[in-house]
Amino acid sequence: MKIICTLYFYYQLYDVVFSTKQYLKKYYLYRLRILSRIKKLVIFSVLVVVDVDMTSYIDNNLTNGEVVVQKAKVSWWSQDKLIFLGIILLLAYGIGLIFLIAAYINVTHTEIALTNKRLIMKKGFIKRDTVELNLSKIEGLVVKQSMTGRLLNYGTLIVSGTGELKTPLPSISEPMEFKKAINEYLENR
Repeated sequence: MKIICTLYFYYQLYDVVFSTKQYLKKYYLYRLRILSRIKKLVIFSVLVVVDVDMTSYIDNNLTNGEVVVQKAKVSWWSQDKLIFLGIILLLAYGIGLIFLIAAYINVTHTEIALTNKRLIMKKGFIKRDTVELNLSKIEGLVVKQSMTGRLLNYGTLIVSGTGELKTPLPSISEPMEFKKAINEYLENR
């Protein structure tokens, strides 16, 4: 059922994007049609996202005796370019919904947690990328923040492991607090 819903979602998205070019010729007559299709697409995409198994990757992959010490999340502010582009294109052509959905997925489907044994990050909705570092392998932590990131309190935490391994945890909210939590936990272990 989920696969059929997902396929139907992509079919509707394809239909909206490519039929928009046709409708631009008769802009005033078809604008309402495009907006009603987008409204249906938004409602359907919310249903598809809600229908997906929303259990946490981190909670499902904890080992025996492992507990979550601290969680981090991706900042909505880090998605400002996607959201801005999505709003502009949504108002102009109706295809900005793609960018808004991408921003939503980036924020809601990225999990980052420090446990008593390792640092875990899962990113992605359909395609999943995971990083798991044992705490004994962590050698250094670096925070990179742009000027906007400093003002809005988000940035990338780069975790250096043994050897040449450098793992970025991109666009997290309050990166300095998460870095401090990791350092404190490593010192008190």
